[in-house]
Amino acid sequence: MGEVAEIRWSNKAVLQVKSIGEHIELDSPWQAERIVNLLYSAPERLRWSPRKGKIVPEFGDPKLREVSVFSWRLIYRILDEETLEIAAVVHGRRLLKRSQLG
Repeated sequence: MGEVAEIRWSNKAVLQVKSIGEHIELDSPWQAERIVNLLYSAPERLRWSPRKGKIVPEFGDPKLREVSVFSWRLIYRILDEETLEIAAVVHGRRLLKRSQLG
């Protein structure tokens, strides 16, 4: 698998990041902006090695993987050789439910 040309965000994942930012903003607007920016930029490191993330243990599907960003799990799908989709962003202490995937 070569370089990924496209990284998409599901609507659910975008809403999850927004919710994370709003929650953190209650205590620290600066920290909220920092974390949200890190969550949005994290998938870029997958562009050259999309299988870098570990397989999501709740599902065992080799095309559904995750990377950690601080306390959050960034869940992504390998759609094809050139496309990744960010499917969900959930807290690392929570089990992933199929309903959380976009």
